[in-house]
Amino acid sequence: MKKWIRYAEKKGAEYVEISSVEGRGTTIELYNGKIRELSSRFKVGYGVRVLYKSKFGNAFSNKEEIKNLIDKAIKNSKVMEKRSEIASCKAVKKRFYTKFKINPEDVDYERKIKDLVYVDKLRKDYRKVNTLKISYFDGTVNHRFINSEGSELFVRDIYTVFVAWAFAKTRNKLENFMEIERGRCGYELMKKSEETARYAMSKACLLYTSPSPRDLSTSRMPSSA
Repeated sequence: MKKWIRYAEKKGAEYVEISSVEGRGTTIELYNGKIRELSSRFKVGYGVRVLYKSKFGNAFSNKEEIKNLIDKAIKNSKVMEKRSEIASCKAVKKRFYTKFKINPEDVDYERKIKDLVYVDKLRKDYRKVNTLKISYFDGTVNHRFINSEGSELFVRDIYTVFVAWAFAKTRNKLENFMEIERGRCGYELMKKSEETARYAMSKACLLYTSPSPRDLSTSRMPSSA
């Protein structure tokens, strides 16, 4: 990226910053034990901001076309009316990483599906729950930033999400409860998946057996799941 900083400065930019983001991850969704979605995702993005003749200009793309972005940012700055200036500051060079115990990218699809199927089988302990939707998401996002003052930043962010959505239903009554466990962490979050799913199902059962405002006079008290 440094060569593009020099390119922008030769074009007359007084200040330049270039950033990029690259994200990838996994989505798995089970509906009563059957796979509804199994997918991976990947996305990239690039951005340039310049200060040209005391006016800011920006340009963005999902393609690594930094030279074109610099040209567009300079062009865009020419239509700006407001003039700006940047206070000089000390260059910062740092790298940041999410702390985790198990990298989700080191866990294959088979293991992830097996763990979700295990959680789904807990439905048998909750006879009033006839539908359980469980979802799993993970992602790794790399952020890079560099500017003409010498700053260079890199951030690797890892997140994991588990969702349990339980439904207790009869022909004339439906109750549901969703519980979400998420964090900037690795696959170790799935150690809480059973607890999360059981909580969602027990709450759905409780709501199902609780009296509603419209029939308080005839409702019965909540019973066990």
